[in-house]
Amino acid sequence: MLQDGLMNQTFVVSAKNTQNFIQKINFKYLKMDLKVRGKITKINNVQTGKTAKGEWKKLSFLLDNGAKYNNLFCFDVFGLEKVDDFLKYNKEGKEVDVSFNVNCREYEGRYYTSLDAWKVFTAKELTSSDQQPDREDDMPF
Repeated sequence: MLQDGLMNQTFVVSAKNTQNFIQKINFKYLKMDLKVRGKITKINNVQTGKTAKGEWKKLSFLLDNGAKYNNLFCFDVFGLEKVDDFLKYNKEGKEVDVSFNVNCREYEGRYYTSLDAWKVFTAKELTSSDQQPDREDDMPF
């Protein structure tokens, strides 16, 4: 079951109608703000190339969020200016907040998923007013 927060409607999605549902839904109404905080553990070499539209650069980096499980993320940064800015302001060991999109592509019957970072900022310390209070009376049941 998927609930759309803006339209306040609930959609029931089964395996049988998932593809049809994905084609019909208007994704601009869904709230999807994917962020993660962690430490940059490795910055890979820059990949470059040329196309008919011009030159391109791509960089991937590893982020460790410190969790016990599922703690490593490999993000891609694509574009001449974005890669240059990333290298200018970031280095291994730096604590950052990353906003990203999940991208999936099909090629010859196989699917490839990537995490495309579109904003990387130095992590700011949370103050007591920024943290969510622990409320036991806020349980869903």
